[in-house]
Amino acid sequence: MANLLVIAEHDQGQLKLATLAAVACAHKVVAEAGGSFDILVIGQNVGGTAELLRPYGAATVLVADDAQLQHPVGDKYAQVVADVAKQRGATMAIGAASTFSKDILPRAAALLDAGMLSDVIDVHLDGGDFIFKRVMFAGNVIATVKLDGAVKFLTVRAAAFAQPPKAAEGSPVVGIPVEAGRLP
Repeated sequence: MANLLVIAEHDQGQLKLATLAAVACAHKVVAEAGGSFDILVIGQNVGGTAELLRPYGAATVLVADDAQLQHPVGDKYAQVVADVAKQRGATMAIGAASTFSKDILPRAAALLDAGMLSDVIDVHLDGGDFIFKRVMFAGNVIATVKLDGAVKFLTVRAAAFAQPPKAAEGSPVVGIPVEAGRLP
């Protein structure tokens, strides 16, 4: 069973729609492998953004809210992502293929000694592990890749995954404590 962590992207409370591609990818993985996914929102005063994500079928919408997280600084956000992924026992962390996620997720993967793929356009369960398709060389090559390791980090292309449907019932919002002294 998969235990996924989707990293939400926002700009001062405005949800970036590319986040919904990452949520759609999580839905696909959970449909094939079973399990569940959480969505992580990082920043300061991001409760409104968390509310926007409640209808998309996550087990929980996690909120890491702290004054030190007001601006998306790569080292700080990566530490929070790595800490939450470790605490929640995540087997996969997913973000949209954007400069935000391509800055933060490789750093978080390195903190957990995990593998990282970018620009994923498809994922399938093959036996007990996942096979990923990713775009390379400006879209001229599509590679089929298997990523070793217990934890996998990836960014997904927004155009590759359709917007997920909204559920009738919203996910609970749970605050995640931020250890400000541990942040770089």
